[in-house]
Amino acid sequence: MRVLVLVLLLAAARADDASPLVTVHAVATPDDTTIGTRVRYEVTVSAPPGIEIVVAQPAERIGDMDILDFGTTPPTKTADGRVVFQRWWQLVAWSPGHHLLTSPRVQYRSPGGELADAPAADVGVTVESLLERNKDASDIRDIKPP
Repeated sequence: MRVLVLVLLLAAARADDASPLVTVHAVATPDDTTIGTRVRYEVTVSAPPGIEIVVAQPAERIGDMDILDFGTTPPTKTADGRVVFQRWWQLVAWSPGHHLLTSPRVQYRSPGGELADAPAADVGVTVESLLERNKDASDIRDIKPP
């Protein structure tokens, strides 16, 4: 597993912020799909300015789903001064059922502090078989000749 380090030092952290609050939010689109269909999985991290964020980068899979592509959006600043960035993955599942996706490990460190874990975010994706959707799945025929 590779680790991606993002340093968010847009402003100095205030001295009265003893323990910065880092939030992790995950969403999968669509959350109800079929086998072999791509799902966009996004993890959004929000932190006070001046906090170093370390996000683990899964190499091949997240949960039971294969990673096809991934990327990062540039950090932005919210109206209340927090820094927000987003990691995204294109995933695909090859088996039906409910798949639980737990966000990759997110750690943070205030200047001069120790690394601490941010709470993970879970999201579920339901994958259905196309054969189960077809009411007459037993009527399978060979292709027509030219």
